[in-house]
Amino acid sequence: MELTARPAAEEPAVITVGSMLGLQANRQKTNRRNSKRAGVPLILAAQVFALAADAAQYRRHGKVYLNDLNATPGVAMTATTAVICAPDYARRVRRVPLSVKRLVCAEYAIPVSRCNGRNFEIDHLIPLELGGSNDIKNLWPQPLAEAREKDELEDWLHGQVCSGMVSIQDAQKAIARDWFAAWTQIRPRR
Repeated sequence: MELTARPAAEEPAVITVGSMLGLQANRQKTNRRNSKRAGVPLILAAQVFALAADAAQYRRHGKVYLNDLNATPGVAMTATTAVICAPDYARRVRRVPLSVKRLVCAEYAIPVSRCNGRNFEIDHLIPLELGGSNDIKNLWPQPLAEAREKDELEDWLHGQVCSGMVSIQDAQKAIARDWFAAWTQIRPRR
């Protein structure tokens, strides 16, 4: 079987960081005692929105967030099946320093306080188990709520590649273009 990335059923929408974080300016009147403190959230929100103007923009496939293709196009470190199918390969090559993780969060204008493994995780777009790289162009802050589906796809594709059913290049392309479209293709097969 050859897996190819199909275009999304609908054109992915561009999502702003503000809409993801649910930031809303508090327009309620405050009394004098709280007036100084009330301005701080507005200033912080303005700073986040200023950063967001130049930030990478999430795409959408339905309700699922996808990476910005310009900021995170996906980078492969290897395309050799024998290498990626070796036991513990992904564990041995996983080296993303905290400083790089923070840069990835900043690129998408995600505050470090939310890029903490509880809201977002730094994900390898092309996973290490499919020959992906630790390069910043292969990393993105994926909403944690959607990470398990992508992990399921990564495991399934790894098995397909190692069994010779799917080429490593096809698996890398499918997951880099629209991982959710690829995941929906395998769902009925489970």
